[in-house]
Amino acid sequence: GGRKNWDNLRCISWNFFGNRKLYWDKWTGDVRIKYLKEDREAIININTDQGRVMMKGEEITHPDSLNKYLRQAKGSWINDSYWLCMPFKLKDSGVTLEYIDSDTTQDGRDAYILSLRFKDVGFTPQNYYEIWVDSETKLVSQWAFYREESQDDPNFIMPWREYKDFNGVMLSGNRGARELTEIQRHDSFPETFFSDFSPIGI
Repeated sequence: GGRKNWDNLRCISWNFFGNRKLYWDKWTGDVRIKYLKEDREAIININTDQGRVMMKGEEITHPDSLNKYLRQAKGSWINDSYWLCMPFKLKDSGVTLEYIDSDTTQDGRDAYILSLRFKDVGFTPQNYYEIWVDSETKLVSQWAFYREESQDDPNFIMPWREYKDFNGVMLSGNRGARELTEIQRHDSFPETFFSDFSPIGI
């Protein structure tokens, strides 16, 4: 999809494996998360870590509890957005990429393999990934996740399949046995979308 098209994409939403629905304004840093398996909703700005949390129909106001749930919300966004748009974050600050080798994916497609390490960024800098980039399409076609770089074997290997074009941004939701669904690009969200807990309606 290209860096320019990704930067020009302002708003996006998706369903993370039926667990959470996320709405993200990339330009402002505002995120709204609806937890689908519990009565909880969070609004947070990922740049300032400020926000609001609603649980079981009541807003969390105690500072310690609010900070706890806002940190969980940010962790949800970090995790869930990485599953969706990792290819656009390969050149983020604190990320180290190295070319490993050429090989085939589990689907038998030729690919270049990159190692991905983090330095002093995110909640889990000890994580390590290997990324397969399809030699023909130049799209990420597979990844392997290691909770600790010292592990001999990955925690999982999953494909990146069925890319779709979202106005010049290529995104994949198919991870083999699991799938990100309801991926949508938005020009903007309603004016009060990140200021109160009015019904989402999107």
